[in-house]
Amino acid sequence: MSFYVTLPSDSSLHYFPNNKISSFITQLPSPILLEGEWEVGIAEIFYPHTWYNINEKNNIFGFDLGDGKLITRKLPPGYYESIPDILRSMTLPAHEGKISFKFNANNKRVKIKTQNDARVVLEAGLCDVLGFHSQIVKGIEESAFVADPQAAFPVFYVYSDIVQPVVVGHVEAPLLRVVRISGDDGDAVSAQYDRPHYVPVIRQSFHTIEIEIRLNSGDLLPFERENESHHESTLRVLYKKFEDHYTNHIGSGVPYYEGVSFQKGYGLGGIFRRLFRAALPFLVKGGKAVGKEALRTGTRVVSDVLSGENFKIAARKRSEEAGRGMARKAVEHVQSMIGRGKYKRKRKKQKKVISKKAIKVKGRDIFDP
Repeated sequence: MSFYVTLPSDSSLHYFPNNKISSFITQLPSPILLEGEWEVGIAEIFYPHTWYNINEKNNIFGFDLGDGKLITRKLPPGYYESIPDILRSMTLPAHEGKISFKFNANNKRVKIKTQNDARVVLEAGLCDVLGFHSQIVKGIEESAFVADPQAAFPVFYVYSDIVQPVVVGHVEAPLLRVVRISGDDGDAVSAQYDRPHYVPVIRQSFHTIEIEIRLNSGDLLPFERENESHHESTLRVLYKKFEDHYTNHIGSGVPYYEGVSFQKGYGLGGIFRRLFRAALPFLVKGGKAVGKEALRTGTRVVSDVLSGENFKIAARKRSEEAGRGMARKAVEHVQSMIGRGKYKRKRKKQKKVISKKAIKVKGRDIFDP
């Protein structure tokens, strides 16, 4: 037993005017009443790819041109498609000859070079995007990690108030699913799951469902352009009754997959196939002999009946004769194959080896002793 519920982020603004794309409560048309144990999982989720990868929380860096004065600069918030776009925005005319930023497209790393006692201060947030630790760069320094403009937004977490809390890192939270972020800026992204990850439902009845979409940092996903009518997040969740299959495992301990019984090998054929292959020629020959003997027996029975003998008596007599005759022939056939007496080993005749070359006889000389 299962059913779907679709939860648009803007469907209950009349009841909850503070709803937004990343945090909303849906007022259901009627309460949902569940009997027994149920699970729920995300079957499909729609969301607008409308956040800034450089925002007010990761756009700060500082620099010193060598005169001992630290200058703080903020990058304009926005969506930067590549690391070179971010580095161009960081570069100032005053940096010429003192500070330079270069991106290596082969190893995806950033190299910062400073001269004349200049230095660059990388703060938390922007340093993650560029692949550095939070540090002060002086001289020549290459990023320890791959630079990634989407470093702050690899995945987001979907939470709901109706599911059982699970362990997420060092805390327990009502996590519904982790969603891998995809798409480009401005896209309406759809993620479908043919096999949803189910989580136990902790309420037997509820009239509202609360959803929150958060980053790994715990912050709500900062969707931009919230007020545009075509921007909303929508979840399609599947409720499914908890199957007894998961609880009926034999024994105790960690649940395991029992599988389905199936035959290995050839069964009885694997045991007797060699014997059958060896006996098959004899069975064929025996079948032919039985057929011939049956034909002869039938002819003799008909002859006896025509002579005035009772059919049953004639059939019994001729059948017994045929059986004795076939048994005798079978014994004679076997004896002809294995012999009647003691088996004697045949001795091999040795061949005379005659040399191909004739031996030359030397005649006696008159001077021989």
